[in-house]
Amino acid sequence: MKCSECGSFSTEFDERLGYTVCSDCGLVLNYDIFEETVSPKSRQSDRNGNGNNWIHDKDNNRTLGSIVDDRQGQNNHMRKHRLRLLNRRVVSDTRYHSRTDAQGHRMCVMFMSPHKSGDAIDTDHVVYLYQRLMQHQILRGHSIEDRAAGLAYFILNDNGNVSLKDFVKTSGVEMKRVVRTAKKIAKFYRKSHIFAERNIPNMVTGFLDWFEANCKSVHDRRDFFNFVEFIQNKYNERDLRFADSQLATTLWIAGKLTDTPIRQIDVKQYFSVSEVTLRTHTDIICEMLGIERKNIHLYGVDEIMQNVILMRNIQ
Repeated sequence: MKCSECGSFSTEFDERLGYTVCSDCGLVLNYDIFEETVSPKSRQSDRNGNGNNWIHDKDNNRTLGSIVDDRQGQNNHMRKHRLRLLNRRVVSDTRYHSRTDAQGHRMCVMFMSPHKSGDAIDTDHVVYLYQRLMQHQILRGHSIEDRAAGLAYFILNDNGNVSLKDFVKTSGVEMKRVVRTAKKIAKFYRKSHIFAERNIPNMVTGFLDWFEANCKSVHDRRDFFNFVEFIQNKYNERDLRFADSQLATTLWIAGKLTDTPIRQIDVKQYFSVSEVTLRTHTDIICEMLGIERKNIHLYGVDEIMQNVILMRNIQ
């Protein structure tokens, strides 16, 4: 049997669902219909119990209600009519979902391709994971693009570490949509640790180690850790995300406050953020601290934190 979607001749039969599925793209090629009938011999037994028998019909051109008899041996026209409507709905829905699922599989592989070679992508595994999500309605209400992007990002991070920024750039899907669906998928597969909160202190240590190895020594690292923790709490209070770009900006400001010659190009190189992003977040942080950007160098870390706490108490 040739797949109408991808042209493959490789098929599999799902006994549980009664579907013949394309092994390459996941398209449902045909469906084995179940029909209910009551045989004359079963009418006597039906008085003591259920005499209905289920007949497996492999003729896909027949409908669910084609041979339904009532207990008196007469056709139940209303029942046949309801089953015919049900059959149309089942076949229509199945064909629709098979098309959208196949589209989702292909889109997921497409999103993964820039980060993995074609041979390294297990398409069978992608199809399996996607179909399980659909069967359990984990991503109900999300678009096909969101489902595919979330699953792709989940698989890539389950097998390694792919930057969210890079993935968003190659996929074209909005960052918050990718994160939202990927976290749902990780929770379903009991792998929430993949997207666990980053270890900020370790990231600060990593940057300072790199800075001292390539630039100059840092006088007192505690000021950096204290200031980063302070700014992170300010973001949490406002229910804002404290991502790499915010951390990079915070470290650059901490350098100004401690007279450490950290340049924008240093944090830009280490965290892969743009100067525009640094300027934007600098304005946000200065607004949180109640100071002007041009006056950052006039303060110290302790002075800044005490001033903010004092202003909060006055308010």
